[in-house]
Amino acid sequence: GQTVRFGYYSQSGLDFPPNTRLFDFLVSELSDLGTPADASSQGGSGFGVGSPAMSSLEGRQERVRVLLNKFQFPSTRWYDYVDRLSGGEKRRLQLLSVLVKEPNFLLLDEPTNDLDLATISALEDFLETFPGVVVIASHDRAFVDRTTDTLFSFEGDGIIRRYDCSFDEFMDYFREKQKMEKEADRKDSKRAARHSETSTAPAAAPAAAAATAGAYCPAASTAVSPCKGRGGSF
Repeated sequence: GQTVRFGYYSQSGLDFPPNTRLFDFLVSELSDLGTPADASSQGGSGFGVGSPAMSSLEGRQERVRVLLNKFQFPSTRWYDYVDRLSGGEKRRLQLLSVLVKEPNFLLLDEPTNDLDLATISALEDFLETFPGVVVIASHDRAFVDRTTDTLFSFEGDGIIRRYDCSFDEFMDYFREKQKMEKEADRKDSKRAARHSETSTAPAAAPAAAAATAGAYCPAASTAVSPCKGRGGSF
Protein backbone atom coordinates (compact mmCIF):
# COMPACT_ATOMS: atom_id res chain seq x y z
CA GLY A 1 0.00 0.00 0.00
CA GLN A 2 0.95 3.66 -0.08
CA THR A 3 1.95 3.66 3.59
CA VAL A 4 4.49 0.83 3.18
CA ARG A 5 8.08 2.01 3.18
CA PHE A 6 10.71 -0.62 2.48
CA GLY A 7 14.20 -0.59 3.94
CA TYR A 8 16.77 -2.93 2.37
CA TYR A 9 20.17 -3.68 3.86
CA SER A 10 22.38 -5.52 1.35
CA GLN A 11 25.38 -7.64 2.28
CA SER A 12 27.10 -6.41 -0.89
CA GLY A 13 27.79 -3.03 0.74
CA LEU A 14 27.11 0.54 -0.31
CA ASP A 15 29.05 2.99 -2.49
CA PHE A 16 29.23 6.22 -0.52
CA PRO A 17 29.56 9.57 -2.27
CA PRO A 18 33.10 11.02 -2.15
CA ASN A 19 34.12 13.88 0.14
CA THR A 20 31.06 13.41 2.35
CA ARG A 21 30.96 13.60 6.13
CA LEU A 22 29.18 10.86 8.08
CA PHE A 23 26.58 13.13 9.69
CA ASP A 24 25.85 15.04 6.48
CA PHE A 25 25.42 11.80 4.56
CA LEU A 26 22.67 10.58 6.92
CA VAL A 27 20.89 13.93 6.83
CA SER A 28 21.01 13.86 3.01
CA GLU A 29 19.44 10.38 3.04
CA LEU A 30 16.39 11.92 4.74
CA SER A 31 16.36 14.92 2.40
CA ASP A 32 16.31 12.61 -0.64
CA LEU A 33 13.12 10.82 0.38
CA GLY A 34 10.22 10.90 -2.05
CA THR A 35 6.56 11.35 -1.20
CA PRO A 36 6.18 10.95 2.58
CA ALA A 37 4.35 7.96 3.96
CA ASP A 38 1.79 8.26 6.71
CA ALA A 39 3.81 9.24 9.78
CA SER A 40 1.64 7.05 12.02
CA SER A 41 3.09 3.96 10.31
CA GLN A 42 6.71 4.85 10.89
CA GLY A 43 7.23 3.55 14.41
CA GLY A 44 6.08 6.32 16.72
CA SER A 45 9.51 7.89 17.42
CA GLY A 46 8.16 11.38 16.83
CA PHE A 47 10.40 11.67 13.77
CA GLY A 48 8.27 9.66 11.35
CA VAL A 49 8.77 10.45 7.69
CA GLY A 50 6.21 13.09 6.82
CA SER A 51 5.85 14.32 10.41
CA PRO A 52 6.26 18.02 11.22
CA ALA A 53 9.56 17.25 12.99
CA MET A 54 11.02 15.97 9.74
CA SER A 55 9.94 18.91 7.60
CA SER A 56 12.85 21.06 8.77
CA LEU A 57 16.61 20.63 8.61
CA GLU A 58 16.77 20.81 12.42
CA GLY A 59 14.27 17.96 12.73
CA ARG A 60 16.22 15.76 10.34
CA GLN A 61 19.47 16.51 12.13
CA GLU A 62 17.91 15.60 15.47
CA ARG A 63 16.66 12.32 14.02
CA VAL A 64 20.21 11.53 12.91
CA ARG A 65 21.63 12.38 16.34
CA VAL A 66 19.14 10.08 18.06
CA LEU A 67 20.04 7.16 15.81
CA LEU A 68 23.81 7.72 16.05
CA ASN A 69 23.56 7.71 19.83
CA LYS A 70 21.35 4.64 19.85
CA PHE A 71 23.92 2.73 17.81
CA GLN A 72 26.80 4.05 19.91
CA PHE A 73 28.60 5.94 17.15
CA PRO A 74 31.08 8.19 19.06
CA SER A 75 30.19 11.85 18.61
CA THR A 76 33.87 12.55 17.90
CA ARG A 77 33.44 10.63 14.60
CA TRP A 78 30.18 12.19 13.42
CA TYR A 79 31.88 14.73 11.19
CA ASP A 80 34.63 12.48 9.86
CA TYR A 81 34.76 11.92 6.14
CA VAL A 82 33.14 8.62 5.17
CA ASP A 83 36.20 7.45 3.22
CA ARG A 84 38.24 7.61 6.44
CA LEU A 85 35.98 5.15 8.27
CA SER A 86 36.99 1.55 8.84
CA GLY A 87 35.24 -1.28 7.02
CA GLY A 88 33.14 -2.09 10.09
CA GLU A 89 32.20 1.58 10.58
CA LYS A 90 31.10 1.84 6.96
CA ARG A 91 28.89 -1.21 7.48
CA ARG A 92 27.36 0.43 10.52
CA LEU A 93 26.80 3.63 8.55
CA GLN A 94 25.15 1.61 5.76
CA LEU A 95 22.78 0.08 8.32
CA LEU A 96 21.95 3.50 9.77
CA SER A 97 21.28 4.87 6.27
CA VAL A 98 18.48 2.29 6.05
CA LEU A 99 17.09 2.74 9.55
CA VAL A 100 17.20 6.54 9.56
CA LYS A 101 14.37 6.62 7.00
CA GLU A 102 12.15 4.73 9.47
CA PRO A 103 10.91 1.99 7.14
CA ASN A 104 8.05 -0.20 8.33
CA PHE A 105 9.13 -3.21 6.25
CA LEU A 106 12.77 -4.17 6.76
CA LEU A 107 14.70 -6.59 4.55
CA LEU A 108 18.05 -7.47 6.14
CA ASP A 109 20.53 -9.57 4.14
CA GLU A 110 23.23 -10.99 6.47
CA PRO A 111 23.03 -7.91 8.71
CA THR A 112 25.60 -9.07 11.28
CA ASN A 113 28.46 -9.51 8.79
CA ASP A 114 31.34 -7.14 9.65
CA LEU A 115 29.48 -5.57 12.57
CA ASP A 116 31.03 -5.45 16.04
CA LEU A 117 29.26 -6.97 19.03
CA ALA A 118 28.11 -3.59 20.37
CA THR A 119 26.40 -2.73 17.08
CA ILE A 120 24.80 -6.17 16.82
CA SER A 121 23.46 -5.76 20.36
CA ALA A 122 22.11 -2.30 19.49
CA LEU A 123 20.44 -3.73 16.38
CA GLU A 124 18.83 -6.50 18.42
CA ASP A 125 17.47 -3.91 20.86
CA PHE A 126 16.18 -1.83 17.96
CA LEU A 127 14.39 -4.79 16.37
CA GLU A 128 12.89 -5.89 19.69
CA THR A 129 10.63 -2.84 19.70
CA PHE A 130 10.36 -2.39 15.92
CA PRO A 131 6.62 -2.17 15.11
CA GLY A 132 6.82 -3.23 11.46
CA VAL A 133 7.71 -6.34 9.50
CA VAL A 134 11.28 -7.68 9.47
CA VAL A 135 12.56 -10.31 7.01
CA ILE A 136 16.08 -11.57 7.77
CA ALA A 137 18.39 -13.80 5.75
CA SER A 138 21.26 -14.81 8.01
CA HIS A 139 23.66 -17.60 8.95
CA ASP A 140 23.99 -16.10 12.44
CA ARG A 141 21.85 -18.54 14.42
CA ALA A 142 22.14 -16.62 17.69
CA PHE A 143 21.00 -13.38 16.03
CA VAL A 144 18.09 -15.12 14.28
CA ASP A 145 16.98 -16.71 17.55
CA ARG A 146 17.01 -13.38 19.37
CA THR A 147 15.20 -11.36 16.71
CA THR A 148 12.64 -13.64 15.01
CA ASP A 149 9.70 -15.85 15.92
CA THR A 150 8.81 -17.20 12.46
CA LEU A 151 10.99 -19.17 10.04
CA PHE A 152 10.52 -20.01 6.37
CA SER A 153 12.26 -23.21 5.33
CA PHE A 154 13.09 -23.74 1.65
CA GLU A 155 12.82 -27.51 1.40
CA GLY A 156 13.38 -28.11 -2.31
CA ASP A 157 11.02 -28.88 -5.20
CA GLY A 158 9.39 -25.46 -4.80
CA ILE A 159 8.26 -26.21 -1.25
CA ILE A 160 8.43 -23.47 1.38
CA ARG A 161 7.16 -24.16 4.88
CA ARG A 162 6.49 -21.73 7.69
CA TYR A 163 7.51 -22.63 11.25
CA ASP A 164 6.37 -20.51 14.19
CA CYS A 165 9.26 -21.14 16.56
CA SER A 166 12.88 -20.26 17.25
CA PHE A 167 15.70 -21.61 15.11
CA ASP A 168 16.89 -23.89 17.93
CA GLU A 169 13.38 -25.34 18.25
CA PHE A 170 13.26 -25.80 14.48
CA MET A 171 16.56 -27.72 14.50
CA ASP A 172 15.31 -29.96 17.34
CA TYR A 173 12.16 -30.61 15.31
CA PHE A 174 14.14 -31.23 12.11
CA ARG A 175 16.51 -33.72 13.78
CA GLU A 176 13.62 -35.57 15.41
CA LYS A 177 11.74 -35.61 12.11
CA GLN A 178 14.77 -37.13 10.33
CA LYS A 179 15.06 -39.73 13.09
CA MET A 180 11.40 -40.69 12.70
CA GLU A 181 11.73 -40.88 8.90
CA LYS A 182 14.75 -43.18 9.19
CA GLU A 183 12.85 -45.36 11.64
CA ALA A 184 9.90 -45.47 9.23
CA ASP A 185 12.22 -46.47 6.37
CA ARG A 186 13.73 -49.23 8.53
CA LYS A 187 10.30 -50.60 9.38
CA ASP A 188 9.26 -50.41 5.73
CA SER A 189 12.36 -52.39 4.74
CA LYS A 190 11.66 -55.06 7.36
CA ARG A 191 8.03 -55.18 6.25
CA ALA A 192 9.07 -55.61 2.61
CA ALA A 193 11.44 -58.41 3.61
CA ARG A 194 8.68 -60.21 5.51
CA HIS A 195 6.36 -59.82 2.53
CA SER A 196 9.00 -61.31 0.26
CA GLU A 197 9.48 -64.28 2.61
CA THR A 198 5.74 -64.98 2.73
CA SER A 199 5.05 -64.46 -0.98
CA THR A 200 5.11 -68.24 -1.56
CA ALA A 201 2.85 -69.00 1.42
CA PRO A 202 -0.89 -69.90 1.14
CA ALA A 203 -3.29 -67.29 -0.19
CA ALA A 204 -4.33 -66.13 3.30
CA ALA A 205 -0.81 -64.98 4.12
CA PRO A 206 -0.72 -61.85 1.91
CA ALA A 207 -3.87 -60.52 3.59
CA ALA A 208 -2.20 -60.83 6.98
CA ALA A 209 0.89 -59.03 5.68
CA ALA A 210 -1.25 -56.16 4.28
CA ALA A 211 -2.98 -55.76 7.62
CA THR A 212 0.41 -55.53 9.31
CA ALA A 213 1.54 -52.91 6.78
CA GLY A 214 -1.51 -50.77 7.47
CA ALA A 215 -0.87 -50.76 11.20
CA TYR A 216 1.87 -48.09 10.87
CA CYS A 217 1.17 -44.74 9.26
CA PRO A 218 3.91 -42.09 9.57
CA ALA A 219 1.48 -39.40 8.38
CA ALA A 220 -0.72 -40.07 11.40
CA SER A 221 2.14 -39.76 13.89
CA THR A 222 1.81 -37.13 16.59
CA ALA A 223 3.83 -33.93 16.31
CA VAL A 224 7.42 -34.40 17.47
CA SER A 225 7.83 -30.76 18.52
CA PRO A 226 5.79 -27.63 19.22
CA CYS A 227 7.51 -26.26 16.11
CA LYS A 228 4.90 -27.16 13.49
CA GLY A 229 5.36 -26.44 9.82
CA ARG A 230 2.68 -25.27 7.44
CA GLY A 231 2.79 -24.19 3.84
CA GLY A 232 3.42 -25.79 0.50
CA SER A 233 4.51 -25.12 -3.03
CA PHE A 234 4.89 -21.54 -4.25
